[in-house]
Amino acid sequence: VHGAAQIEQIKVSILAFGFRPIIIAYLHLVLLGIISVFLLTYLSANSYLSLKQPARTGLYLFLAGVYLNELVLGIQGVASFAYFRVPYVNETLFVISLLLCSSLLLLLAGQRKTKT
Repeated sequence: VHGAAQIEQIKVSILAFGFRPIIIAYLHLVLLGIISVFLLTYLSANSYLSLKQPARTGLYLFLAGVYLNELVLGIQGVASFAYFRVPYVNETLFVISLLLCSSLLLLLAGQRKTKT
């Protein structure tokens, strides 16, 4: 019985490792893709957020970054089912995270009031 339990534990650990990119992609989709985009849309719809330039560019770049992030994580997750390693996925995700950060800085910079 002890040997069968160990085999089941190994199977579960293999499944957990294989599904890890899918779980990460799901969490990013919910937290980054749904909640963040909803908050930005809500703030702009209720005029709490100004969408003049460069804020509009920042918003579009943020949406593109979310889409690219989900695309790369989805590709990594699907490839993990076949135990296929996607080259340079960590570097690609790092560049996308830099895009997300810089787009939020642009969005923030667009909120500054001009002197009249």
